[in-house]
Amino acid sequence: NSQKTYLYEALIVLWVQSWTAIASSIDHCERQLKGLSKAIPVWPFEIILGINNPSTDEVVAFSFVRHLAFFLPLCFKSLVLRCTNKETSRLLIPMTFLDDSHMQILIPIVETTALGILREALSGSGSASNADQMITKALSISDVICDFFAGLLAILHPSQMRTLLLSYFNILQECESQNESNRNRTINFHTNLRVNKCVRQIKLHAVERLASMPRFLSLNFPIKYTGTYPKYSGEKSTWYSQHHDVESGSDLQSMMIEADRDPQCFWLSEILMDECFDICQRSCE
Repeated sequence: NSQKTYLYEALIVLWVQSWTAIASSIDHCERQLKGLSKAIPVWPFEIILGINNPSTDEVVAFSFVRHLAFFLPLCFKSLVLRCTNKETSRLLIPMTFLDDSHMQILIPIVETTALGILREALSGSGSASNADQMITKALSISDVICDFFAGLLAILHPSQMRTLLLSYFNILQECESQNESNRNRTINFHTNLRVNKCVRQIKLHAVERLASMPRFLSLNFPIKYTGTYPKYSGEKSTWYSQHHDVESGSDLQSMMIEADRDPQCFWLSEILMDECFDICQRSCE
């Protein structure tokens, strides 16, 4: 069983390999998008623009994004299956904390999904009607990654979910920042405006989907966990002889007060509000 390869591992390897092949094939990258993964720290900006004659690696990479409704739920179910096969603790609330190798490979998956959605929105002809059709199609694809986030929020620790959500919004913000910093160099004015418009619509759509989750309020208050339980002294309470250990109860209360939440309260609402404020600020410039 230790040598068994899960389905999500095989899919993720093919996914990341195809995207890294595209990134390495792009020559003369003037602009780079900084990601949050140590494994793949940067992506070329030109990866979202596309070319007229795509390579085989490029076709494979963007086929993952175009068929996101099939691949992401499949990866999610396979990951959940692996989590359920492990021995669970006695905690009342089930929660999985992934190791660093999992996180360093999930972050590129989230980032390439965001880049693929943005590229899908930018594809097509330059007419207004076609542009609206492509952004509508891209937003429907982004619903899949939002559902993926909602599913992971039910099984992963909030601190790791915060990292994944930040990686999604960060790579989109990098696209807009790099686009504005080189506004008058290599891309025409119409393409500049279109990139900014698509980035903001994709981010706003994700904010709307995440803010409308039924568990949104409770997710903003992560469970406190101290890692230890106080030892109760004295005789055990029975039906005939009941004891109330005031000292141990106060120890438990003081321990929970000293314990901190990770992440802090309102972590999810702060992420979504920061994105809304950032969009408003950039739109007013």
